[in-house]
Amino acid sequence: MLAIFRQEYAHPPEELNSPASKDRRPKQPDQIVAEFLSSDPHNAFTMYGDGAVLAYIRSSSRLPYS
Repeated sequence: MLAIFRQEYAHPPEELNSPASKDRRPKQPDQIVAEFLSSDPHNAFTMYGDGAVLAYIRSSSRLPYS
């Protein structure tokens, strides 16, 4: 699952910041969503205006019933 929120709506915990990312230019949300969706044709996503994007990949295997 992938969730992208504008900073005005949600603030990530500081622990999510990678020291390696300081040398890289961050990708824009539209680039991240495009890469995520292109990785599998069965991906799905929902956009909430310009505030948030939620995307997911459906499981390819079914869980057995207990």
